[in-house]
Amino acid sequence: MALAACSEGPEGEMGAAGPPGKDGIAGTQGAVGPSGSAGATGDAGTSPRAASLVWKDASGVAIPVVGISDSTFNNGLYPFNWLHYLGSDGTMWTIAVSTGQVYPVQISSEIAALSYEAPNCAGTAYVTTALPARVTFRLPNDPEARYIKDSAVVKLNASFVSYQVMFGGPCTNNGLNANAAVALSDTTVVAVPKTVYKLPLRPELSK
Repeated sequence: MALAACSEGPEGEMGAAGPPGKDGIAGTQGAVGPSGSAGATGDAGTSPRAASLVWKDASGVAIPVVGISDSTFNNGLYPFNWLHYLGSDGTMWTIAVSTGQVYPVQISSEIAALSYEAPNCAGTAYVTTALPARVTFRLPNDPEARYIKDSAVVKLNASFVSYQVMFGGPCTNNGLNANAAVALSDTTVVAVPKTVYKLPLRPELSK
């Protein structure tokens, strides 16, 4: 019996889509990119500044005044008799407003020129003054102006056996007490500024 030849039938329709597959494994993180350029800086803001008091002489030269005082010799009648100012080396001086001339802040010691813990003015000489460091002074009969060093050792409520009323003068063997004292070796000799400010001196407000 002979078989008939077979032929391929027509293509069937596409079936429905299957469910989605599982997520794959995440890849490694990439390298960090370069930083971006900095943005432009904005303009600085402005704020008002309070006016300050400055002192000048008649020619307009500024004087670094840090304080004012009257003199004990005029019973306080002239409140601007002295101007205290700082020199370029940090020492304090006074200017007489009547002359424009510079002087040490204190012309004499509060108690005596020099005091000693031993009789007959022997041993260490002490200046009996309570001035702060760098404030200039001149002892009685001493041609030099001085100031106390920053590193000076201050003796408080000190007692002395002998003293000199005048620098280089006779010795007095008598008890003396002082609120504060420093050794003469803890002072520095300094030249008095030769500047004479032109009168009249004046205060001004500066912004």
